[in-house]
Amino acid sequence: MLLLAALGGRASAPRAATWLGAAAGPEGAEAVLDRIEASGLARPDAAGRLVFRHPLVCSAVISSVSAAERRRAHLALAQGLEADDPRRLVHEAAAAEGPDEELAARLQEAGRWLAGRGDAEGALLLDRAAALSADPDARSRRLTWAAVTAARGGRLAYTARLVEEIGRRPVPQDIAPLFAYAVVYVDQSHRIDFESSFTLLPQALDALAEETDGRLAGLAEQVYFKLLLACAYTDDPRGRRALDGRRAGMSDLARLCLRAWSDPARTAHGVVGELRKLAAHMSPEQEVEEARAHVAAGRAARMQDISPHHAFLLAAAAALAAPDEEADAAYAAAYAVPGAGSWVFELARLRLAHGSWLRRRRRPAAHDVLREAHRAFRDLRAEPWVQRCARELRAAGHPVDAPASGPGALTGQELRIARLAAQGLTNKEIGQRLHISPRTVAAHLYKIFPRLGITSRAALAQALKSG
Repeated sequence: MLLLAALGGRASAPRAATWLGAAAGPEGAEAVLDRIEASGLARPDAAGRLVFRHPLVCSAVISSVSAAERRRAHLALAQGLEADDPRRLVHEAAAAEGPDEELAARLQEAGRWLAGRGDAEGALLLDRAAALSADPDARSRRLTWAAVTAARGGRLAYTARLVEEIGRRPVPQDIAPLFAYAVVYVDQSHRIDFESSFTLLPQALDALAEETDGRLAGLAEQVYFKLLLACAYTDDPRGRRALDGRRAGMSDLARLCLRAWSDPARTAHGVVGELRKLAAHMSPEQEVEEARAHVAAGRAARMQDISPHHAFLLAAAAALAAPDEEADAAYAAAYAVPGAGSWVFELARLRLAHGSWLRRRRRPAAHDVLREAHRAFRDLRAEPWVQRCARELRAAGHPVDAPASGPGALTGQELRIARLAAQGLTNKEIGQRLHISPRTVAAHLYKIFPRLGITSRAALAQALKSG
């Protein structure tokens, strides 16, 4: 019973009563539950699901039984689920003892479906489908798709293990370009090595140019971009020859990127204008769909776990792409990311976008949000962004005054710091007087100088007198 609960997880609750009675046998379910609860290992919750005292207890239960017992438990769990329940497929796969092509095909279909949604978990199903394949070539094909799915989901260490496993036997020719793509994905992003880009990708492009059955549709463009990236870093002539040779078969965007990256000083002229023309062909609905796909990919890659800055950027992107009914909560979540205030420029851009969204919906909160963004851009002296904020504020019916200058434009703390600096005190000495850090003093002075219309400490005394 403990094993069924451990393997079934949260999914076991709806069917708990069914397998609980079967597992208890003549002793009776209630007596078995009493013994389990008395042991302190687990207890039943309100839904009838056994909850383990600690995750390690769950792991210990699973590892303490034989492989045959685990397979029987997975089979029991599978039989308790509806035929179209995806969890049933997972349990059937875990219960399989040897090759099973019918089950492998179903796993492959489910894995490819998940991969199409940007879900890296599809790689696990494809990997399991490969393990159940009777034909070695079918196994290689499924493993290769698993590797590409894992790579696109950001699971590069897992991809590297799969690539190594695939490479232990000859790769079927029909899947060779996809395998080359997986190898290069790992080498570029995981190992920071570009040599395989030039030994594998030109051949992959040649093979894809002859591909007619559509199974690898869209791969040529992705291979082309990978090769272009490698050339941008190394300027290897092998890559340049392949890029030039296959340029005609690529999209307008790919050819535009080739121009922009090849030799920017000579070839990138006019690229920005052409890029805008290409983007103009997208409808607002297409732009939103593309943005949401990028957000989903970021979440699938667990981008938020890389660093607090990445977490903020992903939350900001999610807010920008959110549907109207979810936007307020999404913007609030982005502002609440720990450390959001550390990235002043990015936060101000988010406030500008939020304020614009509120203004278009005639929401009173637009004024305060836009004022915050305007103030931040003005302090950063980011003039183009100051003007954008000013236009939004005027459109919302709020006049934008010219920024105040002179001592009257300073806060009380800024005025104290300015006076001490004018007396010749260093940042450290000012910090000791005001009980703040020298770094905070420097940040205040960075704001004080433009408000007083000066550029150095030497002009502070005169500027304060003039005010």
